[in-house]
Amino acid sequence: MAGSNIIVLEERAFEEMMEARLRAVLESIQPRFFVEDEILTTEEAAKFMKYSKSTVEKMVKRGELTPHRPGHDPRYLKSELFEFVRNS
Repeated sequence: MAGSNIIVLEERAFEEMMEARLRAVLESIQPRFFVEDEILTTEEAAKFMKYSKSTVEKMVKRGELTPHRPGHDPRYLKSELFEFVRNS
């Protein structure tokens, strides 16, 4: 047949391809948690993440967390903290 593209797959290869596609679709539609974007102090950030204040301060020193207002009185976005904890 001219102009026709026919692909022949073994059953297992087809199943793996379909499983991978289904996983991708399910991940794209999975519900996302919404966190109101609040600005938090170090103490509030620690409480939200269920860490101690000193742990949060150490995480900043190690570069794991980046405050939006570094220095004496840092501030953190709640949505970023949520993603940090979620991906940890």
